Amino acid sequence: MFEIIQNIDNFIMSKIPLLYDNTLNTMMLITTNLISFEFVCVLFIALLLIAQNKKDISYLITGSAITVLINMIIKNIVQRPRPEGIKLTMETGYSFPSAHAMLSVFVYGFIIFLLSKQKDNKSAKLLSIALGVLILWISFTRIYLGVHYLSDVIIGAICGGICLILYIKFVYKKNLFKPIFEKYKQRQQKKSPKKTSEK
Repeated sequence: MFEIIQNIDNFIMSKIPLLYDNTLNTMMLITTNLISFEFVCVLFIALLLIAQNKKDISYLITGSAITVLINMIIKNIVQRPRPEGIKLTMETGYSFPSAHAMLSVFVYGFIIFLLSKQKDNKSAKLLSIALGVLILWISFTRIYLGVHYLSDVIIGAICGGICLILYIKFVYKKNLFKPIFEKYKQRQQKKSPKKTSEK
């Protein structure tokens, strides 16, 4: 079974260079960075600044960190080497499963989940569709750039989806971090200067 999967992976990797084009190469390199550590940090900071519901963004950040940790654990257990051959970007570490695919499904999937609460908002629906396409595109870039096999990306996306579903069901909906948020709120209230009505 594993030999068949590896043969399919190798066949696809051997055909990918036929798609290479300077313009497409640049697009892939830009798109793949839309789930890079630096970009995600900027995204989270921006969301914390503009979002009305900071609690939701805090859940997103925490869930993303957990997803990255799970990915690292799986990588170190499986220890699959990265594909050999032409690479358009350099990556270190193990190949399976794709962290980009796994994290993009969780991060952008969670944002889609939050947007789904705005049922009558057409802009939210369009943004959700765009994010769905972005998840697929980011995942494909990992194969195109030569740093992941197809199976790395597929399993990475599945793992990201499982993390997303379980996190929403057992952490977000049960509001497990409520005590932490309440303690933080109380501390902030204590730090803020007391308002007096004296004139």
